[in-house]
Amino acid sequence: MASAISLARAARSVIVLERTRYERQRPGETFVGEFGPLSQTAGAMEPIAALEAVPFRGVRAAWGGPAVADRESIFHPFGEGWQVDRVRFDQALVSRAERCGVVVAQGTGACPFVLDNGVWTVRPAAGGEVKSRDLIDASGRGASAGVAHMPGRRWLRADRLVAIVGSMTHQPRESSPCSCSRQRRTAGGTRCPSRWATCWQFW
Repeated sequence: MASAISLARAARSVIVLERTRYERQRPGETFVGEFGPLSQTAGAMEPIAALEAVPFRGVRAAWGGPAVADRESIFHPFGEGWQVDRVRFDQALVSRAERCGVVVAQGTGACPFVLDNGVWTVRPAAGGEVKSRDLIDASGRGASAGVAHMPGRRWLRADRLVAIVGSMTHQPRESSPCSCSRQRRTAGGTRCPSRWATCWQFW
């Protein structure tokens, strides 16, 4: 979507075919500090600011061995990163793209495509047809949908990484209200943007 925004700002006609409607829950996204300058260029910083993203100030990771390495944001040239709700971020990014003139078609399903005489033809599973001189295949795991329609194109597996995702909901007891000084009142309750969790107190 960031590429679509950049192209639209360069006076290009852009259409994005999104196979979903962002109806399914997605794991949260973590953006490192390097994302800041890139997001400013692509116009993606506005959606992050609108979501009240939770900053993170350090990363502990083990790559290729059992040793755990720490990277504190205070020592990083780009500073801290952000943790965002992925679905809300995607929706905010779509709104930003549409304001820039991008046409976003949601719920298209898989989008196989073919190249003929320098023109790309995309036929979404939901119906219809889109023709274009240029094409960006950003379908991720769904990229294999176009393999059967393009001779010589292979689906490459670069690694064997596996993600384990869990969710946790924290509900403070009425007798122990959250004492966070950063509470904000919203239409649904008092929101506590804690570093590790979001507390909701309803009335």
